Amino acid sequence: MASLTALLLLVVGAAVPVTIPATVPATVPADAPFPGATQVYATTFDAATEEELNGWPPGWTRRQGPGFPRYVRMKLDECAPPGGGRCLRVDLNGGGAMAYSPLVPVKTDVEYVLEGCIQTLGLKYDRAYLSLAFLDSKRNELATVPSKKIATSDGWQRLRVGPIRPPAGASSCTVGLHVEPAGRIEDIHGSAMFGNLWVGRLPRIVLTARSASASRAEAKSDISALQSAAAVFTRGEAIEISCDGTGFIADSFELRLRLENREGRLLAEHKQRFKGPEVAIAREAAPLRLNPQSPIPSPPEAATSSHDSHLPSPPAPLANAGEGSASASVVWKPPLDEVGFYRVRATVASTDNSSRNKSIQAESTLVVVEPQSAPHNSEFGWSLSPINMPLQLVPLSDLICCSGIRTVKYPFAGKPSIEPLIGFCDRLNRSDIGLIVVLRPDPVPSEKPIWPHDLLAAEAFARDAKVWYPSVEPVLARLGTQIRSWQLGDDLDLGWVGCRELSEIVSHVKGELDHVGQNLDVAIPWGFNAPLPYRVQPENSSGLRRDKTPSVKPVPWRFLTSVCDSSVSEKELAMRLDGSRSADIARWIALEALPQAENLPDARVAHLAGRMIAAKIHGAEGIYFADPFEPQRGLIHPDRTPTDLFLPWRTTALMLGGANYIGEIDLPRGDSIHCFTRDGKNLAVVPASSPTTETIYLGPDVRQHDLWGRHQPCPAVTCGAGVSPASVAAVETPAPQLQIAIDGLPTFLTGLDPTISNWHLAVHLSPDRVPSIPNTASPVSLEFKNTFAKSIAGRVKITGPQRWQVKSQSIEFRLAPGATWKRGLEIVLPNDVVAGRQMVRFDFEIDADQTYCFAVHRPLEVSLGDMLVEAKTHLNDHGDLEVHQTILNRGKKPASFRCDLLTPDRRRQSVEVRAVPSTLKETVYLLPDGEELFGKTLWLRAEEINGPRVLNFRLETPSPADAKNRRTQKVERSADSITL
Repeated sequence: MASLTALLLLVVGAAVPVTIPATVPATVPADAPFPGATQVYATTFDAATEEELNGWPPGWTRRQGPGFPRYVRMKLDECAPPGGGRCLRVDLNGGGAMAYSPLVPVKTDVEYVLEGCIQTLGLKYDRAYLSLAFLDSKRNELATVPSKKIATSDGWQRLRVGPIRPPAGASSCTVGLHVEPAGRIEDIHGSAMFGNLWVGRLPRIVLTARSASASRAEAKSDISALQSAAAVFTRGEAIEISCDGTGFIADSFELRLRLENREGRLLAEHKQRFKGPEVAIAREAAPLRLNPQSPIPSPPEAATSSHDSHLPSPPAPLANAGEGSASASVVWKPPLDEVGFYRVRATVASTDNSSRNKSIQAESTLVVVEPQSAPHNSEFGWSLSPINMPLQLVPLSDLICCSGIRTVKYPFAGKPSIEPLIGFCDRLNRSDIGLIVVLRPDPVPSEKPIWPHDLLAAEAFARDAKVWYPSVEPVLARLGTQIRSWQLGDDLDLGWVGCRELSEIVSHVKGELDHVGQNLDVAIPWGFNAPLPYRVQPENSSGLRRDKTPSVKPVPWRFLTSVCDSSVSEKELAMRLDGSRSADIARWIALEALPQAENLPDARVAHLAGRMIAAKIHGAEGIYFADPFEPQRGLIHPDRTPTDLFLPWRTTALMLGGANYIGEIDLPRGDSIHCFTRDGKNLAVVPASSPTTETIYLGPDVRQHDLWGRHQPCPAVTCGAGVSPASVAAVETPAPQLQIAIDGLPTFLTGLDPTISNWHLAVHLSPDRVPSIPNTASPVSLEFKNTFAKSIAGRVKITGPQRWQVKSQSIEFRLAPGATWKRGLEIVLPNDVVAGRQMVRFDFEIDADQTYCFAVHRPLEVSLGDMLVEAKTHLNDHGDLEVHQTILNRGKKPASFRCDLLTPDRRRQSVEVRAVPSTLKETVYLLPDGEELFGKTLWLRAEEINGPRVLNFRLETPSPADAKNRRTQKVERSADSITL
């Protein structure tokens, strides 16, 4: 998706103005000229002229030299691209080909966009693409922006570059046509064709957001600040948004500013009209003199020169290149008094009948936060990359201090000035944020950066310290006493995995570090799925202790850091952490987010927050965001504006940092919430789930927080409201209830009463599953603990799902502080017992300093014991609804079942299934006219032949809305898949 790049001035704090480019998603089809742009160059190669020589377009330059042989055929061809004309065709024979258009004069206060058509035939190893290169007045290349690179195309494909703003000092641009090998192997066959090239000029919009109390003159005086910080504001701070635009050529135009929340809802709007330029002057661009030192060939030699020149000749005269234009400026103070994520959109549209500048848009983002420091012992941090770091150290430290984290990994790159790093460290120390320096020394002392990715840290540190120590000595000498943790190699460096002398090398490096700081902590990067490293060290000649067991000497590293890429699920992350616990080694996890271009915003947010929560629950000692400035996956855009992940990361880190996981609390409908405690206060996480509401009582002051920092009290509801009678029997009780909204994103609960929430956590049923044998008593034990600070008396009423029988439904008890109560129960299941997870309700009435009434829910699994049954529905291509039933016998004896499928207004379907041990038996039921059953409930009953076990469970079919989509797309959806 193309984007319109402007500049946005945003602020961190009350008086620090910043300049940040704003990006705009393109909303136009790629097969049309960019809307609102003025054409400055176009060619269709259609008209043969006297200047055309041997099929070569006049004014164009072909690059020749190493990698671009002359024998690769490149000439005009009659194959017509969309829009007509001819094309410039390349027929490969090994090597690449490159051609550049005549130079086009440019202005630096506007933006440019390139569009063109490409068709490829038979390319395998090469790639074809367009580019837009900007040059200074001496023909030196300042910047080149490529398009998407394609190998194969289904017919002609239109590509776009930009819109982009020329770099400072640019005086001209040129269009490049490229066919190059993607690797070492080159195509010796295949063709690429280019045609219908078009370059347009767009106005430039500059958005400025800053504290309303700061003067604009002050904002423009600090150039370094203008180019540095990110867009994070504090709640209550009055924000002033300015919009300055240049390059408008319509007779009259309107500038419109819109403020939207994350959901796209319009919060405020401002409009203002302007007149266009009084006189539009068309000037001809004078030919520019060729610099003798420039690699640009002269025009007569352009197509045939044998030296390695690859940029074009001076430009031919171009009409309208210097057309007159107008500017506009608007200042607006929108109402921004709530925390959250916001978008500012600026639109400039012509109000006359001209087709020029019909609609030009710019967009940027900002966030408003509550001032809040991260908990002192928070596990959350950032892992900075040496490649993606657009901020200077001073504004970077300001951003870090308001990002909800406690640690930062900073890559130390060679021998730059150490003074900025010292100030950066001091600023973080004042905010109690720990700094971890990532070292990767250069084995050959030089002035170059020391981050070549072909050099592994294990290789560098394995050499003599005289080789690698000089490159890290400056930072050790100045910061060795302040920084306690040092990482040997960046997070992606896996050279330590499989290193035979791992312990010896790291011990040696640690010894060198300890000469500066005493007993420093060392971290090494490690593979996510690699086993934890350890070392066995014998203490005597036999290699055994006196108890004849090997002795283990502590390893020299204190931390292992692993990158958890976006493909790793929450379950896989949990399994990895549970299987790698160590008393001596702390595990740091660097989480990678989903890419922005391929995923919806809510999916990216849920993915990141879910894995943060999983890492916290399963005991990761450090939880880092991998590369927060990465363009597609980061928390901060390359233009230094926050992405939609910034606030979810910050909110989750602030909520869970330093908290201890204490268990799950079950909700009436079967969901669970994860409970944590910190500083004597309990809080909970409500995981992402299908939209619904739950009712529970966890105290009178519970508040629900979303991932963007917004919060509100949980509303009180009438007793029994929201409780499904299908799963939980209605019970008249004076217990208060609070309503919790659950949707597709995690939320947080604060203000939990510790006594009430701990009581919820202390209620247990043992065992937690019962066999599906109707009319037979199954013994179950109920256990709970007195979490009040004084002795209590009370009673509990026990209610199962409909038609369940529970003996001793009402029981009285007395408990001292901290005492545990346990009582045996008997549960009798009905004939139509429903399989799966069923909720049992316990209504407590407790007499302490006052009377407390609340309900607790606990699950019981109804199953066939050693039989695993699953079922799902599927609508096939013939419109029949298929019900797939599988039975897996995990026991040692065969078993037979009579299975019945009950369908509304249809005949019952029955089948007998014999399940042999360790085999999977599948049965398919076919229901014609399956769309008629959409939205209805199917029942499947499995009754053991010559046995007591009976199982019933329901299958939910696709919704009725899916039937409407049936005509345009194939409907294939699994219903509830129940494991029994």
